[in-house]
Amino acid sequence: MMHRQKRFGAVLLLGALFFAAACSSQKGELRTGAVPGPAGEVAQKAAPLLDVLGKNPADVKTRLELVKLLDESGDPDGSLREANKGLQYAPADPNLLLYKAKALLSLGWFDQAGENAALSAKNGGGGEASMLAIQVFHKIERVGDALVVAKEWAAAEPQSADAHYWYARILAEEGMEEEGLAEYKRTLELNPNHNQALSVLSLYYEGKGETGLALELLTRLIKQNPHAEMQRIALIELLARQEKYQEAHDYLQKGLDFTEKPETLSRFAMMAAELGNIPLAVKYAEKLVAKEQGDGNWFLLGNLRARGGDSEGAAEAFTKVSGGEMKMLSDVLLAKIYKKTGKEEKAEEIISGYIEKCPKDEDGAVELVDYLKGSGRASEGVEYFKKYLRLHGDPDNEKFHFSWGVLLDSLGRWEESVERMNRVLAINPEEPYALNYIAYTWSLNGVKLEEAEAMVKKALARLPDSGPFLDTLGWIYYRMGKYAEALEQLELAAVKIDNDAIIWEHVGDAAVALGEVEKAKVAYEKALHNDPGNEDVKKKRAALK
Repeated sequence: MMHRQKRFGAVLLLGALFFAAACSSQKGELRTGAVPGPAGEVAQKAAPLLDVLGKNPADVKTRLELVKLLDESGDPDGSLREANKGLQYAPADPNLLLYKAKALLSLGWFDQAGENAALSAKNGGGGEASMLAIQVFHKIERVGDALVVAKEWAAAEPQSADAHYWYARILAEEGMEEEGLAEYKRTLELNPNHNQALSVLSLYYEGKGETGLALELLTRLIKQNPHAEMQRIALIELLARQEKYQEAHDYLQKGLDFTEKPETLSRFAMMAAELGNIPLAVKYAEKLVAKEQGDGNWFLLGNLRARGGDSEGAAEAFTKVSGGEMKMLSDVLLAKIYKKTGKEEKAEEIISGYIEKCPKDEDGAVELVDYLKGSGRASEGVEYFKKYLRLHGDPDNEKFHFSWGVLLDSLGRWEESVERMNRVLAINPEEPYALNYIAYTWSLNGVKLEEAEAMVKKALARLPDSGPFLDTLGWIYYRMGKYAEALEQLELAAVKIDNDAIIWEHVGDAAVALGEVEKAKVAYEKALHNDPGNEDVKKKRAALK
């Protein structure tokens, strides 16, 4: 999720991008010297203007036409030269000052560009001059000067939404939150659909926890500007956090027609997958690789196609990953597809090659070991992890050690599994799944129950709605003989996950311990519904009259 800054001024900076001139960062004195005159078609258009000026150099209107012609033809030197000539006769002319500012900006003279734009604004140059002065002053960190221009613009044009918007931005950036907020609100009073103000204020209100206002503003913005990609992301994320998943999905679906930036396409593909719409995620990923065929994009497409059951399409995408950090991971996932589709020789060729080479790739190693585990070769997986440590050292990678711990547990080596989970906690003491894994393992084996209770409570502090974590706590209480507390936690777990046979079996066991036979019957029957072949539960159910 998006990191929230404390200051409103920092939020402001995320709302829109300042204008930046396509020129060097050099600053200095105005250059002088001979400048070649206009040529070609421009010369033909300039000739009659030069004739007039030759007879009457004080003709400001004609001089301005020439300056504009040179500016539009991409000749900032000529435009500057002619603007300076005109200003000799009309030193306060706002239009000549504005074109002089534009020419100076193109030539890299930022200080003088800002000063001339500000002077133009002061002399009646209007919003264009004011905006240019503000943007240039901001670029060269003369924020105080930008604030003066913005304030004067808002005062001179009280009905201009843009004037109040820019004044709000500079106020907020200077830390004047209340004043900035008032100007943003004034902007929306003048123009309820002002894109930039809607964007900044929605971000501000979200940061303040006023999600209703944030949603209202973002919805309004996207309705009138569906191409606003970053704001669409913010809206979808906010809707998802409010558990308004259908609305989030609708905005995500509609965004497919409007999204063009590769980074946004990638983001939307992953968001669609998180919302459970793999076909939509695939469409976004396909649009992404059509625009930018990088290894990471092909990997994303392959992964999504695999999740959607399109093995052939996934294999095609994975084979497009040419090298780099995604290569091993893509190859191992490709091997899984080959194995699944009966091409076991091709799968084994890939896997055996990586087992022999054992390259330094932690994510690839985890995926390879998962392949071995799924093939009934868990012991080989343990040896691969050991080989990896010998060759590359002990990585500070939580997933690497967690996977190793799960692998050891599958082999019944629970004490070694706990050691590996403790390695995860050495990297991240707050990692909730490792905390729960250790706690549950200890509860199953009836050891260190007090420590187990503390660990799972720490995990629940991070993820209080986790059904498996609640089940662990309940089972610890059961092993402690605290049956009432156990049943309370286990029933909470069953509410969170009602299709887990183990949780329902635990509910039944706790109910039996408390003499609640009818509740136990229901629990065991639900356990059997989810795991019909569980002989232990069948015996427990049969024992109840």
